Order: sequence, then C-alpha cells, then structure tokens
Amino acid sequence: MIDKSQGFSDAPPPYQHALRSSSDSKVNLCPTPNPSSTSLSKRHPKARTKAAAAPSRWFPTAIFGLSKTAKLVRTATQDFIRDLLSQARPSEHEWLSLLGNCADTCTAHGLSFSSILQEPFVEGHLPIYWAILKRPASKSASAAPAPAKMDYLMVPVPVASSDPDALVLAILDASLPLNALTVTDARLACVTVSDNALFVRLGQRYEAFSPRSGTDKVLLGGNDTVDTISVVETRGTSTGAGGGTAAAFTVHFSLTQFQLRMRVSKQARIEFIARGRLWYLAFSVAGVNTGPPLGTSRAGEWLVSLGLGENSAPAWVDGRLFIVDRSPAPPSTPDPPSVTHRHPHAGKNRNAASLPIKTSNYQIAPGGPAREVVVSLDKFLFGATLRNDATSFVDADGTLNAELEVKLQKTQDMDSNCVIC
Repeated sequence: MIDKSQGFSDAPPPYQHALRSSSDSKVNLCPTPNPSSTSLSKRHPKARTKAAAAPSRWFPTAIFGLSKTAKLVRTATQDFIRDLLSQARPSEHEWLSLLGNCADTCTAHGLSFSSILQEPFVEGHLPIYWAILKRPASKSASAAPAPAKMDYLMVPVPVASSDPDALVLAILDASLPLNALTVTDARLACVTVSDNALFVRLGQRYEAFSPRSGTDKVLLGGNDTVDTISVVETRGTSTGAGGGTAAAFTVHFSLTQFQLRMRVSKQARIEFIARGRLWYLAFSVAGVNTGPPLGTSRAGEWLVSLGLGENSAPAWVDGRLFIVDRSPAPPSTPDPPSVTHRHPHAGKNRNAASLPIKTSNYQIAPGGPAREVVVSLDKFLFGATLRNDATSFVDADGTLNAELEVKLQKTQDMDSNCVIC
C-alpha cells in the first residue's frame, strides 16, 4: 500500500464528513487476513493517526489502497469528485490534495484519471461543467494570474487562492489531453453563466478551446500572438420594438497579424460571450471557407460576419463595428456621415471607420435559416484600404483594433449592405 498521507494530516473538517460517508458505503474492501478485522471506515480515527505510516483519515488514498478492484477504485474516485463539487465553497487545500491523491491512486491501479474526469458522471455532466457553474464571481477574474499547469499524473502544484478560476483550471489541467465532450461541456457552462472572461482565458490557455483555424495555429504559433477580447454589458439608450430599454453590449478586441491571416488563412475569427449567448465575429474572403459568394458579393471580397454559436437563444441585432484608424484626423475637415466617426475608444485625436451590422425582418439563430449577418467591407470606402500594406487601420505590428457595439433590438432602418444568411 502506497502511503500518500504525508503533508495532508491537517484535514479541513467540512470535507471530512463527506469522505467518511463515502467510505462507509463503498469501500469496505479491506483485504485483511483476519475476517474479524474491522474495516477502515469503522476504525477509531485516533487509532489510524498513531502510526507514522497510517494514511490520512479524510483522503481517498487509504481507502483506495485497500482495494484490488479497478472498477471499485473508479467508482470511488467519481464519488469523491462528486462530493467535492457538492461543497458550497471547498478550500484550496481540499481540492488540491484530493485531485493529487486521486490522480496518484488511479495511476497505481492502472486507471486514467484524465479519462475519468472527462466522463459525464455528475448529473449528466462532466466535473468541469459544475466547477464552472459554481466558480466564485470576481470582477477581476480576467486579470487573475493563471495557475501553473500540473502533470495529470502528479500532485498538482499550489496555485494562488485569490484566482477564482483556480479549481476550473486545475480540473482541466488534470484532464489533459482534452476530448471533444470536455470542450463542449465547458463551453456550455460558460454560456450558461455568461462568463466571457473565463471563456476567453480558456481559449488562450488550451488549444482545444481556440477558435483559430488550423492554418492560423501554425501561422501564429506562440504566446505573443494572442487576440485580446473584452466584453462590457450595458443598457441600450434607445427603446426596442417591444418597449423599454434594449439590452446591449460592447466588445473591444484586437486581431494580431490581421492582414497576414486574411491573405494566408483567408479568415480571422474571434468568439465571445455576451448576454448569455455565444457569438462569433469573423473576417473572411468571399468564396473561400464560406462557400459561394453571398448576395451581391464577388469572389475575393473581404467580408465581416456576426453570428451565434451553439446553445444560444435567437437575437435581433442592431450593431455597428468601429475599426480604429491610426492616422490623425484632418483638423478642418468634418467626418463623412456613417463612414468615419470620432470614437471615444479610438484614442486621442484618432478616428474610427464604422459600418452597420443589423437585422430587420429576421432574428439570427444557430442552426436556423438566418444564422448570421454578413457585410462586405468592399462596399465601404475604407474597406478596400484594409488590404494595403500602408493602411492606417492596422498597427505597425499588423494588429487591427476594433470595437463592436450591439443592441439586442429590432431595427427598422435596415442597411442594404447587410445580408442575412
């Protein structure tokens, strides 16, 4: 029997009862030579702590160490994880130690802890789903440092307890390599709680969550080529069709190596969560990766599209995309209406070209007849300049900075350049 109790002798009381309860019902598996010997779960706690090599009384290692059946080890592991997620607010010491001990014990019995974590054994969902749903709220979550990754066969390294994402990231690290079900369940959980900060963080930390194409992953491989995305949910200032103030949101984003991606990958795409929906904004080349050109678009035109991802409710869209122009605005020339606007987030003495992204007769919905709104950039004066190497709409390092403002309301002034498809 492997003793893994060293360093875990001071077990927090709240979790003690849950583990003792599980051990009483499932792990009376002691391979004792004497039939009259009592099981581990019924021995007096003090008797188990007297010997230096005695296992901790609140961790599953001692119980698992008595088991010779991998099936029972797997079942007990699931129960311990379920008990952990059922706690209102488990301490960092609890889940760090539990994950590490479960990983070691599964390995000792020839089981894959990673595979167990990626099974839907907690009320039809994976552990990661519930970890995200029960993640403590924090306004500074997006700025929290990422805990160091852990080897899923080793005891996890300590992480900052101030990081509200710590348990979520620890479970995902222990689940590597991630399968499709894990990604799907985690994305669903992020949409359910409308947590864009965590959603973006997962996309930057784990390749399986990244919306980038395979070509982009090769082209932009590296930690210094990360698209930045932030969402601010607001209340619209105008009244929607149903009366009252429409829900709204603003997305600030930067696309690294924008022109290079459009020329090589033929697209640059981001995903974000706002108002309980999963959205995508994609720049693409007509006729490439999008099928035949849409509406009046010609093959080779640059397009921008806004659509909804899976598990998202239909929505009306009344939006406008602003692309920051890095050239100084002429001091005596007014901006042309609906083409170039002075924009508060474009920086001091900067302009931002804009274009409408709107729906009128149909709501967009994932999998529905109207999936997205598509606008041709070539229909606007500034759109054609995006292709030029000397364009003022990208930084010196090739980054395009933009902002998307959306109100979830029906609009009556549908722009002819917006195609619903």
